[in-house]
Amino acid sequence: MASFSFFNPGAAPDDSVGTTVPGNTQTPPGAPPIPAGITITATLGRSVVVAGPASLERDTAQRIFNQQLASGSLIGLRPGDVISAATQTANGLPTAESQLLQQIAQTPSQAEQVTPARVIADVLVKFPVTNGITVSDYAKQPAETLGLGNMTAVQLTSVLAQVRKLAAQPSNVVTTTGLGTYALTAAQLAAAGYIKPATVELLLTGQNSLPNVLKSPAVWTGLDGATSLQQMLSNESLQQQIQVTLMNMGLSYLNQVGIAVDRFPARSQSGAILSAAKAPAAAESWLRGQTVSASDNELFSQFVRDGAYAVDFADNKINNSMANEADPVGTIDTADRARLDAATNRIVGNPKVPQLVYGAEPVNPVLAAEYTRLQLVLTTTQSSVDAVVAQATTVQNAVLRQSRLESFQSALTTLKNRVAEVRQQAASTAPISPALVAQLDLLLQQIENLIIRINNSIQLIEQAKAQLQRR
Repeated sequence: MASFSFFNPGAAPDDSVGTTVPGNTQTPPGAPPIPAGITITATLGRSVVVAGPASLERDTAQRIFNQQLASGSLIGLRPGDVISAATQTANGLPTAESQLLQQIAQTPSQAEQVTPARVIADVLVKFPVTNGITVSDYAKQPAETLGLGNMTAVQLTSVLAQVRKLAAQPSNVVTTTGLGTYALTAAQLAAAGYIKPATVELLLTGQNSLPNVLKSPAVWTGLDGATSLQQMLSNESLQQQIQVTLMNMGLSYLNQVGIAVDRFPARSQSGAILSAAKAPAAAESWLRGQTVSASDNELFSQFVRDGAYAVDFADNKINNSMANEADPVGTIDTADRARLDAATNRIVGNPKVPQLVYGAEPVNPVLAAEYTRLQLVLTTTQSSVDAVVAQATTVQNAVLRQSRLESFQSALTTLKNRVAEVRQQAASTAPISPALVAQLDLLLQQIENLIIRINNSIQLIEQAKAQLQRR
């Protein structure tokens, strides 16, 4: 197999393109010698030497180079590095992920993405999994109904289970590390709006510990009814909601600062989002290849490697039964409609969710149940949006409110796509129920209306922020 080597990255392409390059005539002082071969001009001003048999021709060298580029094998190459069959076997990344990271890395208009992609790739190759989750860990994790970024709901649930395992503390305790199941720090609680920003400053003096500070009712904002430490510790569901909110905020932050993490595959994206959820500015610096504290470097590397493991675990170990999912199949006369409707409506128990009435019309029970679940997700999300929109915009809460609305916007887009999938199945899977299809069409319109409302609210917040800054 031909070997490859980058040399003089960023320098002007060599004049000898298309010719055999002598052993080390182009080598900078102190650099490894360049192997003899044919020079191929790569992207971002880099050159690659294709070394092979003496009979190697330029067309063949170009074809070999193109194959390696398409497979993602050239990710992370530095001056003097060589790729061979042995190094690919020892150090290669999963092909699909390598392809996408390579695509980001070779786009000249987005050259700044090279470092984040390389940082993540290096961690995935060089760092071992710290403490990977098991099927038992996943089964104990409350399931998420919506995905986040490029992560599906099942993958997100798996990642949350991984964070929970890394935190290694129950929901009803607070330590110097953090609060509850996800070891939420004071900075995270303040960013999510649950404690006052000044609380973080109290901890920076070093004269107070997190458990002592959070015991004071004065530090709590009352958001989502959490007015005391005890209320937060007794509400594991709220702790998970906060963790997911912080991850959404981390995703938004990285995209806003120019790190297009939304283009990364789920297994790479998970760790970047977890890092930004914990410490946004430090995570940005780390992903750009800048120096951070040893503790942050260790934590972020752990998040990237174990987050990727959790996504892989969800893809390979979690079946439909564990994920609480089922593939819809066509059935006829297999359900007692009156009893099924009554049971479904008792489970929902929410006056805002319309009851399902189909009369004598046959309906796919799996799709009907999925419609009910999706309708409940929309109702819950709408209530959360109402609570954020009802707040007055201030200098202190403007960024937080906008981030929360953007996270709802992302979740609703995922929900809309899922409803569209179910609608397509309902219109093509026997027995076909026109009433159910109509209900799903209405649900799609309701989601679209809420997305438009969120867009309008974000614009109003931005206008209010501009006015407040001028005062």
